[in-house]
Amino acid sequence: AGSATSSELVAECRCDHAAYHSVLDVPAGCDAVPLSSTEYDACGVCGGDNSTCIGCDQVIGSGKALDACLVCGGDNSSCTGCDGVAIHAAVSARTGIFPQTLDACGVCGGGDQSCQG
Repeated sequence: AGSATSSELVAECRCDHAAYHSVLDVPAGCDAVPLSSTEYDACGVCGGDNSTCIGCDQVIGSGKALDACLVCGGDNSSCTGCDGVAIHAAVSARTGIFPQTLDACGVCGGGDQSCQG
């Protein structure tokens, strides 16, 4: 008897003839279906379409994702205020909440009050 691997299915045929025994190798897809042509995609998914490992840059396996600012592969810096909170422009437009900025006095989110006087 043979053992099945991910690339082939081994079927054993035993006949009634005395001491006659043969093994037949039948190719199978990654789905273990004999004669199937199903293959692993670039992401390692049997019968997949590569969609599970495509980055936001549409490159298979890049690992890139959209940041909070909706920048592909970004680091949130394009919409992060001086307080470290990232707020996307669409959120600002909808809520009226904007990333904090430094005022004229150098105070994060200040109202220019601390240096006037």
